[in-house]
Amino acid sequence: MKRVLPVVLALALLNIIAQAQGAKKTTATPTPTPTPAKPASQQTRKSPPQAAATALDLSNFGVQIKPDARLIIVMAALDAAGFDPTPEGEEPSVFRAQLRRDQANLDPDLRKRLAGFFERHKLREGGRELSPAEQAAPY
Repeated sequence: MKRVLPVVLALALLNIIAQAQGAKKTTATPTPTPTPAKPASQQTRKSPPQAAATALDLSNFGVQIKPDARLIIVMAALDAAGFDPTPEGEEPSVFRAQLRRDQANLDPDLRKRLAGFFERHKLREGGRELSPAEQAAPY
């Protein structure tokens, strides 16, 4: 039952999103009329269309997406412990690079203790470490 419930909830959410997007498609949108091109010196910069105007508002369905300080703290601790999800040969994200600059002067003993905790609590089965896919599969 534990494995079925998240799948059912995800399918229900996808169904609601699909219905909401289908309802938006049925409303008529006016077709913009072409305007003659102006010389480069007379052209004005147009602001890009607002993404919020076309995006699906999930708050109508009781869903709120916002950052959670607890999650950021745990991920910062994992990064300090040496966990690096950045693929080989790629640059880390801007946020992760800033996080690493902020943690540059972190106590080496604290880093060692975090790494030890991280190592002791890895998911293992039969003495071998599970792959990321195997770790995520139960959820």
